[in-house]
Amino acid sequence: MKASRNKRRTLSAVVLVCALLAPAIVSSQTAGGGGGGASGGGGGGGGSWSGSFERRDPWGVLVVPDSRVADDRKPQSPQATPKRRPKVEAKASSLPEKTAPRKPVKPPRATARKATVPTNAAPREMAAAEYRPDEILVETSREMPGAEMDGLAQRNRLEQLGAQDIALLDARLHRLRITDGRAPAQVAASLRNSPGVRSAEPNRVFALQQTETGDAQGYAAEKLMLPAVHELSKGTSVLIALIDSGADASHPELAGVIAEQFDAVGGTFTPHAHGTGMAGAIAAHAQLTGAAPQARILNVRAFAPSGSSNAGTTYDILRGLDWAAERRARIFNLSFAGPRDPLISRAIREVSRRGGVIVAAAGNAGPASPPLYPAAEVGVIAATATDLHDKALGLANRGSYVTVAAPGVDILLPTAGGGYTISSGTSIATAYVSGIAALLIARHPETKADEIYAVLAATARDLGIAGRDKEFGAGLVQPLAALQAMEREIASTPALVDER
Repeated sequence: MKASRNKRRTLSAVVLVCALLAPAIVSSQTAGGGGGGASGGGGGGGGSWSGSFERRDPWGVLVVPDSRVADDRKPQSPQATPKRRPKVEAKASSLPEKTAPRKPVKPPRATARKATVPTNAAPREMAAAEYRPDEILVETSREMPGAEMDGLAQRNRLEQLGAQDIALLDARLHRLRITDGRAPAQVAASLRNSPGVRSAEPNRVFALQQTETGDAQGYAAEKLMLPAVHELSKGTSVLIALIDSGADASHPELAGVIAEQFDAVGGTFTPHAHGTGMAGAIAAHAQLTGAAPQARILNVRAFAPSGSSNAGTTYDILRGLDWAAERRARIFNLSFAGPRDPLISRAIREVSRRGGVIVAAAGNAGPASPPLYPAAEVGVIAATATDLHDKALGLANRGSYVTVAAPGVDILLPTAGGGYTISSGTSIATAYVSGIAALLIARHPETKADEIYAVLAATARDLGIAGRDKEFGAGLVQPLAALQAMEREIASTPALVDER
């Protein structure tokens, strides 16, 4: 009898320990603002993939809850559920990070070398620099008469700079200048109770996540096993929205890649090093090899209004997101980071509701930085960067919002003007992960956004401490393993039979 009690106690203890240690992927999605439409691109065809490791809440998108921010309009309380990993029949691969253009160079022969990026950097300070000091954004209905808006601006001592209908928000967004030195937060707060005003926010500023680095290393294609992967999929015709600083469509690496382009900033469209590098990580196909060399890119310029600055604003980002969503992009590459913005949060939720896959840079503000956005938004695939030796980029953010990692240290990329540059950052990792998502969608066009999230996380090779962690997320992304997992799952799903 005593031995039996001891056995039961031992068994209970084992069960408790397993429950405490089990990794979890929690799902949570909320309804976004109006707009309508469905995700396009790539084709269709019956049934959706739902692997055995897929876990969803009633809204259907997988996320990590800790530092994710819930929908402003709908409370969330996700429940943790155990994550299952399928068997992986591929070698490990690693995740990239963001770019940092240096001096243009010709493509050198790949050389193995330890990363030169600092291993501990002070996090970026974000205070007044989080927003334009003399601008605010006011959201109204699309039907608000112009005379009514004129009166609102005059009464509040504001100068109208422009307005744009944003379908993702089902609203009109007005950009206004504060003419008398008042703080944007103060002005926005006073406007929120005005008749006809739905919301008012500072025009926040976001930064491309790049840093200059040392010698180029040719490990990314090998880490990601791209030669073998491209025998299965090259991302053919999958539409990727690159919300960035404007890629150089004339670069030989990007020949035939750019489907359309849009300048949200205005003025002359000036290609920029960062946008060109991100497009190269996604789809280069001359001397370099991108993750998805046959994907198509919607080339959106929402950053670098002067051609050299790396800043972009809420207003321009929203215009770019909305333009790409109207063209039914399947994947949205957001290689930038900054403060949380309620307007961008709502737009991202609407993109997710329509089926768009969103990949964003975890950030280069350092291990001590708080979560950066939009990567920390619910349902977004947050990418961090690793080097040749599978070590995390020293400048990369850490946090429970990090989803996966990819190569992103000392990466050779194309730059504006036809040359090449060596860069590092979570931006580059983001672009690689976006390309990998395109590989999966090209192979299985019916695949949903939450399924892309699930399979990338479930097939990643674990790094750092055992299980999902704040440094690497689920681990190094493995496109071949992800493709194989999807193939196995689809092959094991019984075909539907019409019994009429």
